Amino acid sequence: MDNILSNYEITEMTMALVPKFHTEYRTLAIETGGKMIYIEKTPLELIEHACIQGWSTLTGRRKAILKRTGFSHKVPILLDEAKEIITFPSKSPKSDKCSWIFYHHVSFVQKISKQRNNKEYLTTIVFKDGQTLEMKESSYILERQLFRSYKFTKMLVQ
Repeated sequence: MDNILSNYEITEMTMALVPKFHTEYRTLAIETGGKMIYIEKTPLELIEHACIQGWSTLTGRRKAILKRTGFSHKVPILLDEAKEIITFPSKSPKSDKCSWIFYHHVSFVQKISKQRNNKEYLTTIVFKDGQTLEMKESSYILERQLFRSYKFTKMLVQ
């Protein structure tokens, strides 16, 4: 395995943060160009750090988005307004199994149903650069999250 980073800065290249339950790392960051980066911190810690870098907190951003959009839960989060970096959670952000998907990289969500290594995968996220990410969440949930992110981007422009 390549280097394991103690920290990671989310950029325009970040496509997904996937939780991993390994003794040496807690997150797999998937970037454009097929780059995979292992990080000691959890996805939630990385999202919180990105919010602080943007002069806010995850709680503050979440509250503002809830109030202004009317969404009730699992809201998309604006991490960097200038670079339009928006991410959405695959589950409740409180869940240690929550992945964070970066909206502007997603091409579409594809319903699948397959088992690999005794794990069932229900959905594939297809990124604009052709990479894919198999997820355990239903395609309905991920499509809904993608649509919320789309609606949120349209609200930002208004």
